[in-house]
This record gives sequence, C-alpha cells and structure tokens, in this order.
Amino acid sequence: MKNKIFFRALASVLALCLILTASACSRKQKETSPKPADTPAPAAAAEKEPEPDNPDTDTAPEDGTTAGSEAAPPSDSEPDTSEEPEDDFPLPDDTGEFSIDLAQRLLSLCTGHSRDGEAAVLEAAGFEIVKQEHYDKTVQDPSHTCAYTVGERQVKFNGQTRPVILIAIRGTVGGEWYSNFDFAPSHAADTAFAENFLKCAQDVYDGTADEIDALEDPVIIICGHSRGAACANLLGMLVNCDYPADSTFVYTFATPATFRGDDGEFECGNIFNVINPCDAVTYVPLSVWGYYRPGTDVVLSGDADVKSRLENAAAMLGGLSPTIPSYYEDRHSLTGPGLAEDGVGLTTYELMTALCAGLTDEGGMGAALSGGFSLPGMENISPDSDFAPLFGLVGQVSSGDGTSSMKVLEEHMPSTYQALLAARAALSGNH
Repeated sequence: MKNKIFFRALASVLALCLILTASACSRKQKETSPKPADTPAPAAAAEKEPEPDNPDTDTAPEDGTTAGSEAAPPSDSEPDTSEEPEDDFPLPDDTGEFSIDLAQRLLSLCTGHSRDGEAAVLEAAGFEIVKQEHYDKTVQDPSHTCAYTVGERQVKFNGQTRPVILIAIRGTVGGEWYSNFDFAPSHAADTAFAENFLKCAQDVYDGTADEIDALEDPVIIICGHSRGAACANLLGMLVNCDYPADSTFVYTFATPATFRGDDGEFECGNIFNVINPCDAVTYVPLSVWGYYRPGTDVVLSGDADVKSRLENAAAMLGGLSPTIPSYYEDRHSLTGPGLAEDGVGLTTYELMTALCAGLTDEGGMGAALSGGFSLPGMENISPDSDFAPLFGLVGQVSSGDGTSSMKVLEEHMPSTYQALLAARAALSGNH
C-alpha cells in the first residue's frame, strides 16, 4: 500500500484501540451488589504536576457541556447557615441506584479540560474549589498521575443537609499517552490491576484524604472520563475501603478496563461505568488478558457493525499478544511472518508507544488521525508481517480524508456520551 494510506491506517490503530489507552475489551454488563470491603487499599504513589499544551486530546471541551448548562453560580454573599440550601443538586437516595440525570451532570463536571475550565464548571454548579493538581504536566512528563479538581458544597441527601466533596478527574493530555500504553510497568503476568491507573488512583486518594477527613459525615462523589474514568473506577474501590459506600457515588465515562482480580474482595455496588460500545477505548487492556471494569457497566446504544469491527480488532491484538509479558517482550518481524529472530522487529508495546509519540507532537490527535505524522523505518513493512492483518482491518475505517478515523474518535468524546445518555433517558421516560 502507499505510504500515505499506510500511515493513515496505522494512525487509526490509535483511535481503534484508544490508541491502546489501556481500556477494556468487550465485556458483558455486570449486575453487582454491595460486597464486603475487607481488602486494604494498596499503598499510594505521588507525583508532581503540569499544564496541557496539546489541545487535541481526548478531553477537549465539548459542545453542550459548558458551564452555562449547570446550576446557577453560588451567591457572592456569605451563605446563611441557618437556612437549608436550595436543592439544585439532587442525588438519588441510594448510591447503588444508577441515575441518568446524575450521570449527565457529572459528565459535564469532569470534562472541563484545563485548570481554569474545570474550576469554571464546578463553580457554576455551586462548588467551592479546594484543590487542583497536575494540570501543569509537560508533554515530556509520562508520570502515572491524573489531573484532578476537588470541590465542596452542601447538598440534601436522604432528607439531610450534608457536605459533599466532588473529585473530578481529567482525561489524557500530552505525555500521559505514554502512561496509557504502559498498563503493567512490572510486566508481571499475575498483576491484579492495570498498574498505571492504580498509581493514578493512589495519587488522587492520598491527595484528597485530608479534604475528605476534614468534613463531618460527607457525601463523596467521584467522576472521570477516559483516562480519568479508569482512575475514578479504581479510586472508587479504594475509597470504599475506608469510607461508607452508601454515601459515595462513583460514575465513570468511556472507561478503560482496570482490574483482573476478584472484585468480590471490594465494595463495588456504587460504581457505574457508562460505556459506548462503539468507543475503542473501552476495549483495552484486552479481555483476553483477564481485564474488566469493577462495578456495573451501563452500556449505551451503538452501531452493531462498528461494535463487531472493534471486537475483531481487539481479537487480533489478543492474537499478537496473548499475555501481558508477550505484549512487552515478543518482538514481531516487520519483514516476514512470526517473531523477529534478528531482533529488528517491534513489540506490540513499542508499536503503540511509537504511535503515541505522534500524539504528543504539535499536530496532536487531529494530525495523527489524518495521517499527519509518520513512523521512520516502517515504510517497507511486509504484508507477511504479523502486524499486517491488523493494519488492514484498521485501514477499512480510514477514508482518504481521514473523516472515518475522526468518526472513530468522535465515539469517545464527551458530547457523544451526552447524546447517548439523553437518548437513553428519552427512551426510558425517566431519569
């Protein structure tokens, strides 16, 4: 195939596999109920912060999710503590009950993108910003952390006025693409977690514990999109170990897979993962490796043909790398079939990080999906290479002008999730 078409198709691997952003292969919806949380939370890891300079990321602000769509901003005057707060942020009485209305609101509250943008949407919803971390990460910083914002306000919950602390976790920016691909830094075959996302969750857990503990009987709300969703999913498991699950809401959107152990050891009945089955991000890390999303998957409507193609792509990736060690260590030949005996080939992990490099360049996601970057040394890949069938499948969704590739990316965007949630709400006739 011509180089231009090849690189366009290669770039689409990124979109098809959330650019292998460590998500989850197609998995059946799980009906979960509260379970005993008798497993201690893993130890934490902290990192330093930074600011996004690449606008083409998976959390760019979306139309229809502006601050103006939220509740009115808080009054400039000091609130009268003798009065009950206006019930402008209603919560379900049961944290184990999924609410479309709450899901729509929380999705808009975790996709403000920048430090200022996130602060604006939370403040418009009546929250006071008490902490913001990791928004100034540089493109060169691949650390396993997520940018997050913490807000506080009063709410009515089960007939009582209580303080609420909301933790909104941002999706991928800059060098975080490298972290997304490195889901098991230990390369261990028996790791129970997606280790990159666990480190993110531990960092947020440690960074917010003081704020939670400072409040009297707080309601805790955790939400995130994409990379932030994976972090939120595991953060919910950790928080449930130390705080009441019946006062904690966890909503994640476009969620990668995060866990391959026994979630019966954790409380997960209050964790809801909102999934678009046509979103490539939700198909990795692969289910063939045993990964899934703890909690309840709320699967929205989607095109059956697109879903089938994504499942086929995930199956091909599983064939290339059937185990976690093989993903990191098996070097496939680029000039013929099978593994590279001369060591000249690529591992699947190296291929994905090479693609990732294009996302951190000036053109970012948009340039990658329209064929605006190339991978030196891969122009003459053989059609007999183990990677060739995957490229061929990916090429089927890459049109000459890149519009099909962009459509794949659009399936991952917050605006698409908002539209699918609205459609589900209209169909069900309730929230």
